[in-house]
Amino acid sequence: MKSKSSGNLSVFDLWQSTSFKMDLSRTKQKDCPTCGTARTYPYLHDQRKKSTVLCGRDTVQIVSKDLAKLSFQHIKRAALIYM
Repeated sequence: MKSKSSGNLSVFDLWQSTSFKMDLSRTKQKDCPTCGTARTYPYLHDQRKKSTVLCGRDTVQIVSKDLAKLSFQHIKRAALIYM
């Protein structure tokens, strides 16, 4: 069963123990690539970072659609540059 979105943006800040809700229902446009009828979410695919440093773990997360083309040795050599 598909549920309908409320049209609200809810924001919760757990560190500050605050929250607020904003009504966005009047801003929705049918031709919008994110909230319209033919949703493609271009920002999620085009603007994401290629890597992220994970807090407190000395770890880097690599995000790439071409990751399958990389060998472990290639990744290891690239990582040694930053050590």
